[in-house]
Amino acid sequence: MPPELWALAIQQLSHDDQRSCLGVSRMFHELAAKSLFSTVHLFLGIWETCRGPYSFDDELEYSKLYRMRSTRSCEILLHIIASPHFAAFVKTLYIHANAEEGGIPYARVCLEKAICSLRNLRSLIWYDNMPAPTEDTVLCLAASITNLRSIALYNAPISNAICRAMSQISGLKRICLLNQSIFGGQISETPELSQLDFSAVLEANRDSLESLAIPAALVHQTPVHFLRDLTELQLCALDDIRDIDMLFRHSERLESLTLDSQISANFAVMSQYTQRLPHLTSLKIASDAPHMNEADIDALASFVASKVKLRRLDIAVPFMYWSQLERFLSTMSSLKSLDVLGIESIQFVCDIHELQKIAQYIPMTLIGLRMNVSTEINSNLAQAECDAWTQIFKQPTKLRFLHVHDEQTSYIPGIYDLIIEIPTLEIIGSRDEAFYSIERDDNGVAVIIPWSMTKSFSRTKEDFGDEDWAWIMRLHDKFG
Repeated sequence: MPPELWALAIQQLSHDDQRSCLGVSRMFHELAAKSLFSTVHLFLGIWETCRGPYSFDDELEYSKLYRMRSTRSCEILLHIIASPHFAAFVKTLYIHANAEEGGIPYARVCLEKAICSLRNLRSLIWYDNMPAPTEDTVLCLAASITNLRSIALYNAPISNAICRAMSQISGLKRICLLNQSIFGGQISETPELSQLDFSAVLEANRDSLESLAIPAALVHQTPVHFLRDLTELQLCALDDIRDIDMLFRHSERLESLTLDSQISANFAVMSQYTQRLPHLTSLKIASDAPHMNEADIDALASFVASKVKLRRLDIAVPFMYWSQLERFLSTMSSLKSLDVLGIESIQFVCDIHELQKIAQYIPMTLIGLRMNVSTEINSNLAQAECDAWTQIFKQPTKLRFLHVHDEQTSYIPGIYDLIIEIPTLEIIGSRDEAFYSIERDDNGVAVIIPWSMTKSFSRTKEDFGDEDWAWIMRLHDKFG
């Protein structure tokens, strides 16, 4: 076969099989390396203590792991600097910055030198701020990389110096500047977001920008013509009705929208624009409002029902009665193209008979489902509740992905029971952020492969093997 066909075949292999290809021949080594090393993760410090409920009882264990990760990251950076051939493979760079106070000075120096070597870098994703990206880091990107298409900074402080440096980068298709996981997060007001010179960043990318993820406070610096050209928009800390009004009046080309609405009044505004956003295929909405009344639910349901092209829908609210959930679920019948559904309510008030009714509303055509619910049904009905949830999850006949983020008060079937009950499942996730890949043969389940904690934490589209699964889990990180 010609090398082009071998390259396509190798891209479909698992990482372990791709590593095996490195030793087959020079051609296989080159083709496998392009896939294996196109995405690089750098772990600066211990993400477990910064993000998760993980604690180290043994200080020696912590120190050993800290040194190992820091050393490994420095080795990767030095290899990028020393080997232009290897550096050319890297298209996406993830930086997980969870170092101790003072950071890792040597890694900082190596990082800025390595960035200058990543001539083919397309995407930079930086999580957290120990160390935080600096003006010099961004200027290195601007000076050295001509084909950068995406930059995302999560939980990193955004200053005017950073904005000035980012304005030196052009050709970006995606910009993401979020200070928190949007669901349940508070946005830092230091410096004042409204005082950032963000418009210069937008102007530098006016001919290329398609996707924008920002705090809602920066919407006022976003010219109308940018909103008109965007196909993907994510706003967090949306607490001003004027923001959402401007969004719906001018964002006609949007195909994907994510909103973190901190006041339920925004839903009333949304219901006034049911004729807007005609191209919307993906909608993710979260509300931090402590209680949504019937009018809020009706407004949200009315808007959702009008988006008949939706393929992906994800709704997260803190509290719902059965009557409210039923009103929302009733809109599913109008969404004939819906493939992926997420529902989250950490306090869902219902009885066993109402829970049993949910299955009839779940579309049979779903291929991906995420449920994060907490019920408080009497423990005497534990088996009945377990059976009701099983029926809900079995309703879709071709379900390939399921994530069950249940609370302790709910009686939901175990992971292994669900794997047996749903023969089409390929990936399943649970409340403790553990994921499992499932391989089947003619006799049923052949292998169940648990993901490592690090893979679950740093999960990417490539790990899931499907953009839909990455989308439904995006911004629903238990570690915040």
